[in-house]
Amino acid sequence: TKSHNLMFSYALRISENMNLRIEPYYQHLFDIPVETGSSFAVINRTDYYVEHALNNDGLGRNYGVDITLERYLARGFYYMANASLFDSKYKGGDGIWRNTRYNRKYIFNFLIGKEWGMGRDRANTLSVNLKFAYQGGERYSPVDEAATLAHPDKETQYDETRAFSMQYPSMFLANFAAGYRINRPKTSHQFSVELLNLTRAEDYHGYHYNLKNGVIERNATASPISNISYRIYF
Repeated sequence: TKSHNLMFSYALRISENMNLRIEPYYQHLFDIPVETGSSFAVINRTDYYVEHALNNDGLGRNYGVDITLERYLARGFYYMANASLFDSKYKGGDGIWRNTRYNRKYIFNFLIGKEWGMGRDRANTLSVNLKFAYQGGERYSPVDEAATLAHPDKETQYDETRAFSMQYPSMFLANFAAGYRINRPKTSHQFSVELLNLTRAEDYHGYHYNLKNGVIERNATASPISNISYRIYF
């Protein structure tokens, strides 16, 4: 796969500690490996291997704009807001333009954090950070229910003639981190707590046939993660 990329960047210094950046872009992809007469293209694959006979007739295009407002760390406080609006399409071996798997359309991020000097001479640091993200869902192909039920192992079959015409629900993610750093002349000690996916946002992994209920269900998992760590710096 090859690509040509074009991007413009505009930066505005709003104040000493605040900056606005606007970056529209366009990407033209070509020589994408695809399968003749099929919607399959390597840029959408999730498997580690490919079983198809491929040629380099595929095309793709990505365009959008990234907007970032950032307040740099000053007086122990910072934040950053980012919006990414985009469109992502490809043309497979059947010559039809479709959404790519990753055409979420939008991603919004917001980070905010605060640090306080603690202890003698305020040499130690207590920090708290929050991150929020709201993004459109990935694309997927609709399930071919008749073919799935007719399959001897009830393995999920997808209608690849309508590849990536469906979209999973949007996701709202929230992460929290707090840490305390003890600074010494030759070493520093840091204690941290991280709480990831506080909103229990679900990841989607296609569909499967439920043998017990006899229905085709969506694979969805919510994976909140907690992490406590200690680091020593020399």
